[in-house]
Amino acid sequence: DGYPPIGLAAELAGLDGVVGATAVRRGIVDLVATRDSMGTAVTSTEPGFTIPLEVIAVDPAGYRPFLDASDVAQLDRLDDDGVLLGETSARLRGIGVGASIVVGPDRRELTVRGVLSDAGIGGAEALVAVSGGALLGVESIRTAQKKFGNKPLTGEQVRWGIENLNLTEARIKELGFEGVLKPIK
Repeated sequence: DGYPPIGLAAELAGLDGVVGATAVRRGIVDLVATRDSMGTAVTSTEPGFTIPLEVIAVDPAGYRPFLDASDVAQLDRLDDDGVLLGETSARLRGIGVGASIVVGPDRRELTVRGVLSDAGIGGAEALVAVSGGALLGVESIRTAQKKFGNKPLTGEQVRWGIENLNLTEARIKELGFEGVLKPIK
């Protein structure tokens, strides 16, 4: 299931001398467009082409202790339909707070809620909150990557991951979403 194994953060947090631990999921999503805060296209890919975007997914409450005060203020703006960009990513893409990115084969639009320091985002380009909906997306991609390899996926491969998703009660509990999600097959 990848490294580190799920549940490792909780195990580490219980060790003497460890002051905090949280799970950070990292992956590549397909960026297909960016828009400024007025909705005007900044970038758009040609049909069949995408830009790989490295994203981390975190539980904001668990990630909070690892950020400095200015990054915590940005993290507090994050919601399920939002994304935080790293400083370099925002600068390279020419977008900031209020702009949006469009990702994936389903062309999901995420609003930029803030810009984190590059250190705060751990060198990734974007950060999203892990929620029930986000978890389904992450687990669908994980399912597809088990079959097609750990690389950027095509729309058809992601669709296969969605169609073949199998979230058992045990897996949901392992991910820390017991009571939030029901098993899905």
